[in-house]
Amino acid sequence: MFTSMLFLFSFAAGATSGYYSLNHESTVKGDYEIDFQQGQIDLKAGLNLDDKEKVLHNFRFLKGELDADILCDYFYQDNHFSTDDLEDVKSEKTRHEQVDFLLRKLLRLKPEAYLKFLEYLEDAGYNYVRKVLEESVFSLALNHEDVTETEARLRLKQFQKEICEQMQPDVIADMFLEYEEFTLDEYEEVIAEKTRRRKSEKILGLLKSFKHIERGLLVLLQALKETDGLYLYRLLKDGGAAYAAMQDSRHTVNVKVKVDKVKKRESKSKTAFLKEEKQCRVTLEVDGLESDQDLEVKITRAMQNPDVMVSINDNIIIGNECLIGNVEQGSIVIILKGCNATSLRRLFAKDVERPISDILHHIFIHPDIVKLLTTKKLKFRLTLSCQPTEQKELKTNLERIKSNLEFLVEELDALTFLKKLKEENVLSKEDEKEILETTPTSRKTRTRAMLQKLIDCDAIETFINILKEKKEYVWKHVFQSGEGIHTLF
Repeated sequence: MFTSMLFLFSFAAGATSGYYSLNHESTVKGDYEIDFQQGQIDLKAGLNLDDKEKVLHNFRFLKGELDADILCDYFYQDNHFSTDDLEDVKSEKTRHEQVDFLLRKLLRLKPEAYLKFLEYLEDAGYNYVRKVLEESVFSLALNHEDVTETEARLRLKQFQKEICEQMQPDVIADMFLEYEEFTLDEYEEVIAEKTRRRKSEKILGLLKSFKHIERGLLVLLQALKETDGLYLYRLLKDGGAAYAAMQDSRHTVNVKVKVDKVKKRESKSKTAFLKEEKQCRVTLEVDGLESDQDLEVKITRAMQNPDVMVSINDNIIIGNECLIGNVEQGSIVIILKGCNATSLRRLFAKDVERPISDILHHIFIHPDIVKLLTTKKLKFRLTLSCQPTEQKELKTNLERIKSNLEFLVEELDALTFLKKLKEENVLSKEDEKEILETTPTSRKTRTRAMLQKLIDCDAIETFINILKEKKEYVWKHVFQSGEGIHTLF
């Protein structure tokens, strides 16, 4: 898909251009009811306060490292889990969902269950996870300036549409629990919603409540920053000030787009390409005197300056949900990167001229670019292209494993397979030791090392049989989806 247009630029020179920590103080009422002055835990029974905090403060870490299939059997054998609990854990599809259920169940168990949990980690091969949990409890800090209730409420109201449309609520909800801003019950209200938008609306509704409005916004900012939700982060952090300044600046610089007898290919393929792509290319070529061709190189070099790039991107991200990832040498080839999986598709959903004009506006008013321009009116030939993801028919199971490697690393744990692989004489004790001692030690590095060793020793078929038995959901995703056609990444 490509669109070719002629752009006319008229320009005038213009300028572009804390630390907050939280210490929890608590008082204990009865055995388990805890009231926090900031943040709160509403568990009226369950683990001791210190043990709860260790689980909560490491919630995302635990979800990233554990396999609930391995651990829930330990809980069941010691009567901490019922048969229903066991079935509930195993009924969840993804590894993240299974671990999430297990951890929420753990938080509500009797206090002695935590020590058992540490023993189970050691027995199952998660000794490195146990070491993290045994470290002293610390208060998580929010690295943002404090805001008043009125300021927080105004920002959430002003950008509630953007929050509901663009927030990725699953990982954001984890952080609200980790920072103890949401109670476990509130967290479960969020994840019980069936769609991304409904989850986002639930989070926003909780944030607007009196008990969450001030600190909740700070946690949201921290979550957006840590999860690369940069577009929403900038909107909420600046309170719309940068966005308003951008709108005002448009009145002083006239950047117009003119389509020059080109039939744009408005098509289903345009949407399909943009839906899957995380970047696209905007190519500008000077359309005029031969002497103007040097301008391509000059502008490219100026934009490659890190300070210039940051300055331009600071303004682009506010209104366009994208960043300039790179500007290639020799011509003005601008690589646009979306701030999340669908932001470029949204950006070009209605038209091309408006967002491209917006982006070029911020480039051509930057002082370092303006000083390169010697005429009041320039013509550029523009081509916008989004390359479709390469597809290929996969004929062998090995190709399927390789093409889905990142998915397998995310969903699997080597600990689930090592015993069976040894029994099948696929891996030796030395192989097992090498996999378990992979550094840095994590579930992902171990799993990646195991898969690589299976590929090297041509033992993929045996692994596939074990995978089907132990992780049917993963097996179906890799070997039954797409009728043999898999996307290569």
